[in-house]
Amino acid sequence: ASDWSIMSESQHASLSITLTDNDTALSRLLGVVRRRGFSLRALHASQDGAGKLMVSMAVESTRPVELLVRQIAKVIEVEVVHVQHEARAVAVA
Repeated sequence: ASDWSIMSESQHASLSITLTDNDTALSRLLGVVRRRGFSLRALHASQDGAGKLMVSMAVESTRPVELLVRQIAKVIEVEVVHVQHEARAVAVA
């Protein structure tokens, strides 16, 4: 048996998202995050009083964050997505 490990790049990102506020907007957004295999590390949401929902979230995955951003942008309520990347290496044995 050989002893080896693989370095896998864990993608950490902070996203700022503006959505049209309705009864299902946040639920749809969180569903996309879950279905795309990203772990939610932090979440803050607030209403701006003008029918908009401002969401800040921190996510983590070994998958490229661009995949998540593309899918989030397809959610009908989403108006704007900003992302800030941070990569960390983790050892997988």
